[in-house]
Amino acid sequence: MDISLNFTTVIGSYEWQGKAAAHISGMISNLKVEVIDPVMVKGKPKEEDFNKLDLMVEKTYKKHVTAGIA
Repeated sequence: MDISLNFTTVIGSYEWQGKAAAHISGMISNLKVEVIDPVMVKGKPKEEDFNKLDLMVEKTYKKHVTAGIA
């Protein structure tokens, strides 16, 4: 199976003290991919956080369509 990764993102919570997301972001920087804006949430998600997730999903979908994989 041939799988290519063209873009990625991170969804994280500061409940993890931000360390896991920072570690993952650091690993992503070594990949040759476009990074879609990460979404980080502090505490219980608020309406704004869900809006950011919706925007991230929309961007991801558009990139899939453009790449011909949607």
